[in-house]
Amino acid sequence: MASQENDIDSLARMVADGFKAVDRRFDQVDERLDKVEERLDGVEERLGGVEGKVGGLEKEAHQLNQRIDQVVMPVIDEHSRRIKDLETSVA
Repeated sequence: MASQENDIDSLARMVADGFKAVDRRFDQVDERLDKVEERLDGVEERLGGVEGKVGGLEKEAHQLNQRIDQVVMPVIDEHSRRIKDLETSVA
């Protein structure tokens, strides 16, 4: 009977050791995940900054397009009209 208890004790110790090993492995995984989360937080912050800059660029591009429409296009239209008038007067 004593050897049976020893086998059970031995099996219990092996199972306990297995669970401890799994627990250590999960702790390592948790530590690695924490590091990944920290890095992702940094990436999210940088992306927020990039999004803000892109928004500013979009606004500037819109203002530039408006300026082209208001200032440059009338000048081009005027030159275009003058060239057409010259072509018709020469022909």
